[in-house]
Amino acid sequence: MDVLEQAQKLREIPLFSALDKSQLKLLAFTSEVFSYNAGDYLFYQDEVADGIYVVLEGNVSVLDESTEEPVVLARKTSGALLGEMAVLRSVRRSAAVRVDSEALVLKISAERFIDLITSTPEIALYVLKDISTRLEDTSTELAELKLRQLHASN
Repeated sequence: MDVLEQAQKLREIPLFSALDKSQLKLLAFTSEVFSYNAGDYLFYQDEVADGIYVVLEGNVSVLDESTEEPVVLARKTSGALLGEMAVLRSVRRSAAVRVDSEALVLKISAERFIDLITSTPEIALYVLKDISTRLEDTSTELAELKLRQLHASN
């Protein structure tokens, strides 16, 4: 995939919709696209966060592998942003990401991602909304789990 094709693919991702053509080309030029097969990992839990990933095509699972049997925390598809929280916080990855089906994934270096969110308010706002939505979803799931546990113990 050349830079122009990659820039066109990026335009289809909501995260990058606020970027103009030249910004998209620059992002395509400064990022890497990788193809993965089912079962491959984008990254592992506790790894140093050297960049973020955007699923261009395919499906992945976010896994907690701190237990004997991995736990699927979420399933993500095209347009999903992965690994940004570890980059933003400068910490190790809190989960692993495994490819469920063949996938095409864009990797943006940590430095480039920080530059994008500090120079493009629309991208920063998108990332904040995405993180807020996931936090709300997690809070709802936790409340439902507590309610089920309460009913089960009665």
